[in-house]
Amino acid sequence: MEATGPAGPIPSSVGTLTIRPDSTPLVVGRHLRVEVRGVDASGAPIDVGQAEITSTNTSVAQVINTIAVPISSPPGPVVNEVLATFDLTSAGSTAIRARIGILSDSLVISVAAAPSTVTAVVR
Repeated sequence: MEATGPAGPIPSSVGTLTIRPDSTPLVVGRHLRVEVRGVDASGAPIDVGQAEITSTNTSVAQVINTIAVPISSPPGPVVNEVLATFDLTSAGSTAIRARIGILSDSLVISVAAAPSTVTAVVR
């Protein structure tokens, strides 16, 4: 998978938001799954269940599903991460972005064309 971007999320006095892609090859016709997590300034997890997840070039990657997944359990407050799935629809580049409140992160991906299939004729 080829993904480029900053060395990590930009630190903030209130916390950070981080996008982590799975290891899916970035090829047209496949799905990319990303995990979005947040932490406060002290490093404690924060709830990002309502984070906005987008692609800057929807002709390359389109969000097809987002789901908030609990990463904590009672009796403390519920803390969610977000799992998002993108449909890789055409070759090119796009930025995957996540934002909640003043926290944000982005990841630039390059999607390759699907390999062509060649049928051999045996005579």
